[in-house]
Amino acid sequence: MAENILWFSRLYNRLLLSVPTVKTLLYLITLGSTLLIITEIFQRSMSTFFWISLILIMLFQLYTPILSDGPWKVWIYYFPAQLFMFCLGTYNMYMYKKAPGSNPPTLDGHFYKVMAFYAVMAAAITLEDSIVIFHFDNYPPLEIEIQNRSFTQDFMNIGLSLYAIKLLFDKLSRTIVIPDTKQDISSIQIPDMDFSTAPDVPEIETKIPSKAYLFSKEYQLTAREQEILLLLLDNKSNQEISDELKISIGTTKTHTHNIFQKFGVRKRQQLLEAYQNYNLK
Repeated sequence: MAENILWFSRLYNRLLLSVPTVKTLLYLITLGSTLLIITEIFQRSMSTFFWISLILIMLFQLYTPILSDGPWKVWIYYFPAQLFMFCLGTYNMYMYKKAPGSNPPTLDGHFYKVMAFYAVMAAAITLEDSIVIFHFDNYPPLEIEIQNRSFTQDFMNIGLSLYAIKLLFDKLSRTIVIPDTKQDISSIQIPDMDFSTAPDVPEIETKIPSKAYLFSKEYQLTAREQEILLLLLDNKSNQEISDELKISIGTTKTHTHNIFQKFGVRKRQQLLEAYQNYNLK
């Protein structure tokens, strides 16, 4: 709209350069949401430095109108946020590489590439803005008119949006299961399991494997995930599961995370509650 609709372009320019509250609010929402998303991905709080920096950037942008009109005013308004984006991307690339085994397999393992794309595009946006603002935009004495917009900014937003749509589609395709109302539970093949050698096993516990099997099949767990589910239900730690199944701790965390995703839970307690509330039909 700012590029193709004249009246909106003029209104946008006046709001941006005289009272940039709207644009600043958009920056606050976008960058703040990015911090919250990354916090959710890492399951740990982001550095306080970034939250303080975001607040200072927003305050700075709100006071930009007191500067003299001209290309420097526009460039200085944009640059702090772009620097923030670059630092955020490179910092999370570093954190992801620092301890790869402790990171959940978020974004289908593409988190590092997404952060690299984010950082590179932030640098590209700064470069493009520097060229456009100082060499192509016009700044008449009585009215500032920004004639060119950021192609790299649009490219980054479209790229991230398309990837987010792909992730959502993939997740829905994995989790939405259309129930077969014609299927008889007797047709489900439950593997034979011999508990005769297990001493002093309460009668109620001998029913758990069948329930766990049906529970796993309903949520489409793989064979390995079914093994890990049984150990999770037995309150085993990640290290104990890793030792018992002879797999790495990173692989254990990956499978555990996938199990949580399929059941739509975030904690073991929630998984146990879902299992306890599951009824054989």
